[in-house]
Amino acid sequence: MNDLISLLLEKTDKALEDAQYLYFERKSYEAAISRAYYAMFYAAEAALLTRGETTVTHKGLSVLFSKHFIKDGFLEPEYGRMLSNAFRQRQLSDYEIRYEANEQDANQVITNAETFIRRIKSFLSEV
Repeated sequence: MNDLISLLLEKTDKALEDAQYLYFERKSYEAAISRAYYAMFYAAEAALLTRGETTVTHKGLSVLFSKHFIKDGFLEPEYGRMLSNAFRQRQLSDYEIRYEANEQDANQVITNAETFIRRIKSFLSEV
């Protein structure tokens, strides 16, 4: 596996650990959602590198991920939905002053992040 992919997967694992800590130990649901989304972002970036693609924007990542993995049939459509939903929740958590994430919101994003990351790692082990 290429060094950059390995580094991104390390960042993925660290961000997911942070999300779980923020959720379980701190009950900081907005921050947990944000870190869980970034764990997914880094995993998706690692996957995109296998296609020779990189991006610096969240929208670009979503578009390229959908194009190369969902539309091309390499991954099931629910993984694209998980990434999109996590992004929306992160946007609310980080930027909407009146939004207050609850335990259920954070739990769903973290659970999806865990599933998403397992699937991406499985995909990466096959390429």
